[in-house]
Amino acid sequence: MFKIWDKEKISKLTLKEKEQWFEVLNYKLEQDRGILLSDPDILYKQQIIKDNYFDYIESCPYSASFYKYYIYKDNDKIISVCRINIYDDKYVLEGLQTHKDYYRKNYASKLISFMMKALKKDGIHTLYSEARVWNIASNQLQIKLGFIKYDQEGNNNLYKINL
Repeated sequence: MFKIWDKEKISKLTLKEKEQWFEVLNYKLEQDRGILLSDPDILYKQQIIKDNYFDYIESCPYSASFYKYYIYKDNDKIISVCRINIYDDKYVLEGLQTHKDYYRKNYASKLISFMMKALKKDGIHTLYSEARVWNIASNQLQIKLGFIKYDQEGNNNLYKINL
């Protein structure tokens, strides 16, 4: 089941929805921030990370760049998420994540296909994305979905697709 969280929906998310959203995103966040799991303050630091993510999702309704979140749920559990932000009149795919227990089962592809159809219905004709050059899985997914690499900026490959 697919869901769309626009600014109005995000302003009314339940704690359960926020918790599930964070569960999808939180895999290896400590590692991303250089925090060792053996750190004696790990629980405190994990809570700060979670609080920061909750602050972010709660700020989306007030962000000029935020467009929508797209959610894939299975049996009322959030499995995969992505968001679209708008920068310089470009609709940009960001934050594509799938819950670690559901990797490599095609959920991200299904979600992106749904999202692209929804964007097309909204009158959006081109979608942009980027992936770190070393993130092989993300780059392969971009190409699999039909995105075309049109440039590289620093450590990011830049992609776009006509909807």
